Amino acid sequence: MFLSDYFPTGTCYFYGYPAGEDESFFNKVPVAIEELVAARANCCAGSGLDVINFAATNSPIVDQDLLDILSIPGTYNNSIKLLPQEIGLDVHGKSRNEAIMKVLANNLAPGSLVMAQPFIDDNIKNLYQIPAELISWLNDKDSMTQFLNHKFMPKRYAKFQSGEEFINESSDIKLPYVVKISSSSSGDGVYICHKIGQLESTRNKLKDFVGTIIVEQYIPIIKNYALHFGISWDESRDIDFIGINEQLTTDQGDFLGGIINSTNLPDNLLEIKDYIFKDLLVKIRKMGWYGVGGLDVILDEHNNAYIIDCNFRMTGMTAYHFLISQNKIEAPIVSFMAELKGSKEVFKEKILPYFSKYTDNKIGQIIALSHHEDSWYFNGSLSYKNREVLKMNSKILLDLGVESGTLLKLV
Repeated sequence: MFLSDYFPTGTCYFYGYPAGEDESFFNKVPVAIEELVAARANCCAGSGLDVINFAATNSPIVDQDLLDILSIPGTYNNSIKLLPQEIGLDVHGKSRNEAIMKVLANNLAPGSLVMAQPFIDDNIKNLYQIPAELISWLNDKDSMTQFLNHKFMPKRYAKFQSGEEFINESSDIKLPYVVKISSSSSGDGVYICHKIGQLESTRNKLKDFVGTIIVEQYIPIIKNYALHFGISWDESRDIDFIGINEQLTTDQGDFLGGIINSTNLPDNLLEIKDYIFKDLLVKIRKMGWYGVGGLDVILDEHNNAYIIDCNFRMTGMTAYHFLISQNKIEAPIVSFMAELKGSKEVFKEKILPYFSKYTDNKIGQIIALSHHEDSWYFNGSLSYKNREVLKMNSKILLDLGVESGTLLKLV
């Protein structure tokens, strides 16, 4: 399986998101991580599809020799090195969005662009293959009640149009519950409120927010999964089940990484998988959407399954599922995001003994790499046989000076 299996030849894929709170989308992910996220698509692009990259993932210091030594799957040579160095770490929010849209408008052919979370802007409207409004609507949590079977959703308690309205009108809702900014990703804008102190903290964070906020039932989670799917632009092709992984998150639900044990689906997810692939995704395809995506599904203590988020776009685990299907990596794996400060020599000295294709001590696979000044950012996976091996390898990297919330969680 490749990303190109789901899009027509000539597609330019941009695994990107609007920055800040522009475009009615809430995004608090650091710019350096956004650049790295976009580069993930390189390793699973396939033929006939070009990937749009930021300069930091195509800089001279991240050269082909280093990519080869790390055996990063795929190649950067056929990707579009489109977004210039001027759109760097110092360009944020609305200015960043406007700069990116200008480059896209000046370089892409009409109908060629697929963007994970598109900009809603008339100046680039003609670039999109799929209407930007449709993708934005499908990825908005507020819309889920309109296309999901409510049996498979947490109860929706209330909806507010701003943080001010939420503060003034939510006092009658009984705790515990979950507060969500409706248009967001990776756990941004999700606040789990068990106690009044957590609620007050949430209200303080959202007091100036302008946009839709929803409040829904809190469900104690026994297992947290993501089910990945692919819908081809070619309507004669069946809808694909790409894979399943467990989600590794913070206590507040922020995405840290994913665990892929196998391609087998647990028995307690068979009913919801049947609904997703025979009903939900058939309906979505008829709306005119195609591509790859993932649904976040949780299980409660009674094995009841609930869809808590819909991602009609590439996700943090899509590339790993593709690489496993291509036998480029082997499950079980845990994905992680990391940063290491130092020169190229420092990076090679510390990282290559564990990730080079020439080492006898390889513990995982890096799939995306970028560089800024004295910092290296990388996304990869750790292989493991058991929990102790995973903990040991995580500690090895942390002791080398690698900074990673995921590795800290694993240790």
